[in-house]
Amino acid sequence: YDATVQANPVSCDNAIIRWSTNCGSNSRIFYSANRPNGLPDQTKTNFGYEYSTEVDKATVTQHIVTLSGLSKNTTY
Repeated sequence: YDATVQANPVSCDNAIIRWSTNCGSNSRIFYSANRPNGLPDQTKTNFGYEYSTEVDKATVTQHIVTLSGLSKNTTY
């Protein structure tokens, strides 16, 4: 998959993440304030990331996911 990602802050604790793919797929984001070391660990919940959005099972090439509950002045 080729993906182009764009993040737009909506408020102090929300952000909208948009990306497009050249093949249809579902939408889900795994994210953390503290990035796991190395590659994502498939044996851990959320692949080792602190948070995950719910899976949007629609098969699309234009993806939009809202992250909420983010902490101010924190890099994810």
